[in-house]
Amino acid sequence: MVAPHLPPRHVGGVEVYAQSQLAALASLGHTVRGVAVEAVLRGEAGACTADDDHAAGYPTHRLQLTLPSTQPFPMLCDHAAAEDWLYAFFNRTRPDVVHLHSGYLLGAPVLAAARRAATPVVLTIHDYWFTCPRITLLHPDGRLCSGPERPAKCAWCLTADQRRHRLLDRVTGGAVSRGQDRSWLWRLLMSGPDSAVAERKARLLALVETAAAVLAPTRFVADRLGALGYPVERIQLSRYGLPPQPRPARRPSDTLRLAFIGQLAPHKGVHLLIDAVRTLAGRPVSLAVHGPLTPHPSYVAQLQARAAGDPRITFHGPYRRGDLPDLLAASDVVVVPSVWHEVAALVIQEAQLAALPVLSSNLGGSPELVADEQDGLLFDPWRPGDLVRQITRLLDEPGLLPALTAGASRRRPLHNELETLVGLYRAVGRPA
Repeated sequence: MVAPHLPPRHVGGVEVYAQSQLAALASLGHTVRGVAVEAVLRGEAGACTADDDHAAGYPTHRLQLTLPSTQPFPMLCDHAAAEDWLYAFFNRTRPDVVHLHSGYLLGAPVLAAARRAATPVVLTIHDYWFTCPRITLLHPDGRLCSGPERPAKCAWCLTADQRRHRLLDRVTGGAVSRGQDRSWLWRLLMSGPDSAVAERKARLLALVETAAAVLAPTRFVADRLGALGYPVERIQLSRYGLPPQPRPARRPSDTLRLAFIGQLAPHKGVHLLIDAVRTLAGRPVSLAVHGPLTPHPSYVAQLQARAAGDPRITFHGPYRRGDLPDLLAASDVVVVPSVWHEVAALVIQEAQLAALPVLSSNLGGSPELVADEQDGLLFDPWRPGDLVRQITRLLDEPGLLPALTAGASRRRPLHNELETLVGLYRAVGRPA
């Protein structure tokens, strides 16, 4: 099982999900190995080394990946050293099947090495790496992107943060940004990345087509892969399975307790939530923000400034996975205010497992996970006041929160997912 990263150093949704699958498969008696990137370095040439870790009870091979300083990271679709390491690893261990989680970092090397070693791959799409060099389907200015319709469109995005682009835009009074990739001046002076983007797209699509099976946790992310040219009808919908969690008794409160749990980064929209709570001054509502404060320090500083010392808003910092049941027990609603297209936010399903309603933005795959007015509420993050409107409803409509709480129990058990996956592994696995 290959993932971009694995805990304990990295604890994002994909990492936690992949590790839970590894642990569960091992507990069922299957022989498993984990492979993940532990560190990414820059150097004169590409390199890949590995350290073996047995702390989890099964081998985890933690890679140190060195990227050539001349290679733009967004254009990464080949890494010869990683591919060679993986090819040797597959030949040495002879896995029946490789399950690749996400295309980020290791997607292309794994698919290329597995093809060379005649090893079948099951690919689960957790992000937009194959379709978006920036990964997030967001323009540099934070606007949502509709997809990679033209190579020049992606090339414009990749150059928009560069100093020469900003200088050119300033000299032309913003004409370059307004014209984006259709600006004749930009195309004349800066259209070099067009061909590189087209080559990246063709290379990644050819690699994805070698996978024995492609899974997606939401239809939304499946459709984005379809925009790359991959046949959508070949993508199997596979919701995340979650292990059972204890449900501590929820502590009563006269205050509506909102919780944000996750990464504190601009695309997660935490600023919208803080602004909404500040707008509701004097109302019985509180906000607990749980997430590491150091990965995006400037954004966290902005959040703390927006909170302006409001005693109803608390930054609790990082949390351990074992703390999650208690965090949820101290909450009434989990809020997912993302301003990007969430693929399949794990925290939504973790909240539902704890019988908590979710207040989520209506972007990406989230509307497939949150049934509006049944087990949660949706809002438009780009519509001013819409988040405040939904929080106000929870405060002012007496029966709304109890009704949403009663409906908040949709989730897929991990054992159900594993049964399906093992059946798929046997169907596509290497012949004995």
